[in-house]
Amino acid sequence: MEEMVLPVLELIQFVDTRWSSEYNMLSRLHAVRKAVGAELANSENNIEILTEVEWKQAAGIVEVLGPLADATKEISGDNKALKSRFSFYDSDPIFCPSMLCDPRFRGVLIDDMVAVNTLAIEVKKLSDKSSLEPNVKDEHPSCSSSSSGLWSSFDSIPNTTQPAIDNNSEVKDYLNEPRNNMSSQQSPATLQSAVDREKIYQWIVELSNPETRENALLELSKKREVVPDLAPMLWHSFGTIAALLQEIVNIYPAIYPATLTAHQSNRVCNALALLQCVASHPETRSVFLTAHVPLFLYPFLHTVSKTRPFEYLRLTSLGVIGALVKTDEQEVITFLLTTEIIPLCLRIMESGSELSKTVATFILQKILLDDSGLSYICQTYDRFSHVAMILVSYFLDDYYVVYIIINTCGRCDNEVSRRDRHVCLDQAC
Repeated sequence: MEEMVLPVLELIQFVDTRWSSEYNMLSRLHAVRKAVGAELANSENNIEILTEVEWKQAAGIVEVLGPLADATKEISGDNKALKSRFSFYDSDPIFCPSMLCDPRFRGVLIDDMVAVNTLAIEVKKLSDKSSLEPNVKDEHPSCSSSSSGLWSSFDSIPNTTQPAIDNNSEVKDYLNEPRNNMSSQQSPATLQSAVDREKIYQWIVELSNPETRENALLELSKKREVVPDLAPMLWHSFGTIAALLQEIVNIYPAIYPATLTAHQSNRVCNALALLQCVASHPETRSVFLTAHVPLFLYPFLHTVSKTRPFEYLRLTSLGVIGALVKTDEQEVITFLLTTEIIPLCLRIMESGSELSKTVATFILQKILLDDSGLSYICQTYDRFSHVAMILVSYFLDDYYVVYIIINTCGRCDNEVSRRDRHVCLDQAC
């Protein structure tokens, strides 16, 4: 720290009863990451240095938890900060009438009916005057503040409570009207949204460039839940799906033999997360199936390595298939029945991790609940027996669930299934 001309900081200790202590440790680590990286690089203890992706993940965690840590600090103790923050809102003769007259904020933070009625009368008095010379105060009670913008975020929240005014019908009607969203003006949130959308466009463009693709994959995978039309944007943009498939194909040599690293796994899983976004969107789901994109994921489901990169890879691949079957569309089931998804799910249910088993079971359940999927399972004794045995072993501790599973399969109008379902149940249990 001294060699890099940085201040010497006191060590932050972990406290079991204070979750924010762990946040403070991570925040400090991210703040001094350059010094930490330099020290570890010169260390003789061969300590592994965090990758760039891991540093970005740490930065994201700090950004998300920051407001919570500020709120925890703000409301802890005697709450003097909160009282000083809000003590004058319902009594200040300038602020309160101004707030009532502002179409965006009228009624915000004012829930005392006496105060509201008094202010309504005051507003009417002011409106009756031909001239207005407000006596502006020079000082207000001090307000707590936060460097993370905690209170600015709170101030932007509209209040859904509209106070009722009985002594002045015009004021009452005004207060009960929907607050103006100021659509004619761009709010800071709207501007920020526009900026974010420009970033989305830029990251999509960067997917076509191998040199900028990794960061674009990471950023877009983090935004997939907050950009509703990301899937159509990805599908219809030139070269984007080809770039995602290239990321998948590039990993094939690392799965046989099993040499996949954590960094490779994280990168391809970011690509798979974007494909999951495409698979779950109603506008792109059908063309996603028509292009047979899920078939590119099946080599990952064939892997048997128990290492964490492979488990993560299988789980994310199953997530794409799970996003397809979640919609209960016949087109999806029909497509999956033409592939080897059922034996792959059965294998994962036998030997995969708990999370992978859960997703694989969900996929198989969705197929069984469809009449065409159930008919496919019950076509031959071997197929029916294999599925039944694995399902029974998976739910072995719950005999009632086992009974329901076999009888569900048995509802198929097929002589083989009706004859053999009780045999399978007896053999399995």
